[in-house]
Amino acid sequence: MPRRRASLQQAVNSLREIPGVVGVAWGQPQRGARWLDHQALVAHVRWKHDTGPKGERVPRAIQGFDTDVVEVGPAVTLSGLFDHSDHVVAPAGPYFRASTPTLLQVSAGLPVALVSGHGTLPIAGGAFRPPAGAHLRLDDPAFGRAEGVLHSGAVEAGLDFALARFPGVDPNLWSRWHYVGGRPPIRTRRTRLLPGEAVYHFSNLPGRRSRVRGFYRQNVLHDVELEDAHVGAVNLGALLFVQSVSPQWPFALPGDSGSLVVDDDGTAVGVVVGSTRDRRWAYVMTLGNLGFLLSAEELGWFFK
Repeated sequence: MPRRRASLQQAVNSLREIPGVVGVAWGQPQRGARWLDHQALVAHVRWKHDTGPKGERVPRAIQGFDTDVVEVGPAVTLSGLFDHSDHVVAPAGPYFRASTPTLLQVSAGLPVALVSGHGTLPIAGGAFRPPAGAHLRLDDPAFGRAEGVLHSGAVEAGLDFALARFPGVDPNLWSRWHYVGGRPPIRTRRTRLLPGEAVYHFSNLPGRRSRVRGFYRQNVLHDVELEDAHVGAVNLGALLFVQSVSPQWPFALPGDSGSLVVDDDGTAVGVVVGSTRDRRWAYVMTLGNLGFLLSAEELGWFFK
């Protein structure tokens, strides 16, 4: 097994050196419109080229692993627009930026929200630990407006996940933020997703307001860097690669960032963080990666 892992890493490194390859994933390959049952190394490229110098082509196999190529174009975070009927805002210099609420739980008698976004909470010197008591306002059509304060969290290189307390919110509030997973604490997936398995999130965007389905296809095997409208390149760690059902009904649109993603049984697998610019593919951050930003105790309020 260690030898196979070493061969896999060598293969990933070799593929990433090929001009045009922007990412390498492990998962389902595709032949034409058909997804194959076995797994392979998949090179993500900006654009596919039918011809080119031999050294710039992805080989059919490398280090004993089958390969495939998928065109992803530019990859972006989903921070360009927000659902302004359901958001958290925080002061950032002279401006207010929005950060989408993901989950709500009651701790010590006070409602606590997990809020998330990309470069949307105040940033100082490229990284920021929110000071206790920093003011937030939450708007939700379910109960109107509530005032709150930042509790803890992290903002780093344009990525933020934070906790906020809202003492004026009804503790019995039911919210669509975590509609697909039920009330927190929400069960987390303990086994790997199967290639081709359906995943879901609930979009609060106007015109959507529904459970959106996609298909898990691959795991990106290295940190993914996406373009962000506010802060430039954002490193989001290793992500799940999810196929939209159709270009007309994308899995993720601007404003869906931070939405909880679950499997058929309602167990949580991650949160939406980005997509390809054409929306054919979405990127999902695993709960394990989220654990690098929030403590196990804090995540334990929402997930079990």
